[in-house]
Amino acid sequence: MADDPDKAEWSDLEAITFDVDANLYNYPRMMIPRLHRWGRYVRFLMHLTKARQIIRKEGKQEHFRQRQAEIVGELAGLTPDKAYAKIDKVLYNGWNQDFKTVKPYKGTHDFVKLCVKNDIKIAIITDYPPMKKLEYMGFLDYPWVSIEECEKSGELKPAPAVFEAALDKLELRDHPERVMHIGDHYNYDIKGSMAVGMRAAWLRRKWRFTAMPWGEEDEEKQVIPAVVFKDWRELSDIFVERAGWKK
Repeated sequence: MADDPDKAEWSDLEAITFDVDANLYNYPRMMIPRLHRWGRYVRFLMHLTKARQIIRKEGKQEHFRQRQAEIVGELAGLTPDKAYAKIDKVLYNGWNQDFKTVKPYKGTHDFVKLCVKNDIKIAIITDYPPMKKLEYMGFLDYPWVSIEECEKSGELKPAPAVFEAALDKLELRDHPERVMHIGDHYNYDIKGSMAVGMRAAWLRRKWRFTAMPWGEEDEEKQVIPAVVFKDWRELSDIFVERAGWKK
């Protein structure tokens, strides 16, 4: 059963925002069958992950992809131009094509449909380019108010600006508590959204976290999401119960 620390009713919710990667689909299950092709890029992808961690610390970038390539180049021993081209080949082109055969988590489509049925506004907030993934997994048919691709703004989650951009599009900047963000990453999705006043639902998977990031002794000092769940079908039931949504 899901964990709901504050036991609050959600009848005032007006919008739901979604992360994409490892949130709408199972990341390990997506990767394992493709290791024969992507295994040779493991070190390069580690450099890319490190570069994005550095950018998070540096803050907003006027030329995000250029700065990303500079850092990856330094880590991988490549010129910025070669690093840029390789990122383009591996991530922005090659990676996204694999989503033609990737299936979303069970219950994700049903949950989005449940939002729409209950007149809840929906939006996407994601660090990586999402359009091909959403298209191939069948999510572009829904009435998204906004699809925020964070790197286009020059910042990545948990930067407040990326969540505030979605709130502006949803016309709920003055009422962030009426929006719940759903994501799988505790630091980027949960802490990031709650820092601007949004509520949060954490999709907690064993392959990413083995324990809660807070202990019983210091729960009051931690950022605790409104709900922790493991299954999208479970989350649908929770919203029907707590928010009074129609099935």
